[in-house]
Amino acid sequence: YDSLFFGNHTLGRSILGSEKSLASFGSKDLRAFRNRILHPEHLVFASAGPVQPDVLKNLLENYFGEHTVVRQSLGRRRFKPEGAKSRTVQKDIHQVHYVLGFPAYDYPSQKRPALTLINNILGGPGLNNRLSLNIREKYGFAYHIDSTYAPFTDTGIFSIYLGTDKKYLPKSQQLIWKELNAFRDKPISDKALREAKQQLCGQIAISQDSGSATMFNLGKSLLLFDRIDTIEEVYSRIQRISAKELQEVSNEIFDARLMTELVYEPQS
Repeated sequence: YDSLFFGNHTLGRSILGSEKSLASFGSKDLRAFRNRILHPEHLVFASAGPVQPDVLKNLLENYFGEHTVVRQSLGRRRFKPEGAKSRTVQKDIHQVHYVLGFPAYDYPSQKRPALTLINNILGGPGLNNRLSLNIREKYGFAYHIDSTYAPFTDTGIFSIYLGTDKKYLPKSQQLIWKELNAFRDKPISDKALREAKQQLCGQIAISQDSGSATMFNLGKSLLLFDRIDTIEEVYSRIQRISAKELQEVSNEIFDARLMTELVYEPQS
């Protein structure tokens, strides 16, 4: 569904390229890409584990210390929403795969933490997320349902995925919008907000047990923001989110005029 979200106008175009596009470039093109993109000004190295900082520093200086290149613009075009779109595609499958998406906030946005919390409440990894409880568990309509918020440097995507039988899709769509409109129509209760914040902070704390996840998060933070926040700063930012902010963000993001729908359904 990349093309529907990003406006490429060609359904199913993979960001990995096509067989034709992959066959069109050679080693010269790869070297040109490396020289344009992969140089110290664009790179961050992160390490976690029993690695001595001096050893790592010497290695990096040895291989990258004298690397110079003329910097070039990456030439990105800023994403612009194109209005509501919906597409149904028949495929040789046994169940419906449904994706509902909206343009969302980029990494620098001050509203990104609020949408992250909304995503966690709505369809995050917890077994108590609203979509799973009210569509999968209560009615048995979905084999799987979740939501995802993916921010990028200049835009973002909020999406909901649902796997279901074709006969349950219309009712499932109604229930999804019921949950979205619940965020839009009234502020979340103080109790629910407090519990949601505790759950998100707990998930972040558990993630710190993974060395690879910690390494990835540290490197990503430095690359995107040129800083590394302490875990206490992250918790503080979450605790400052208000019910009013969640409602305002929900009304900005869950706008039917900007939605994209993609349905893969079994062939008749």
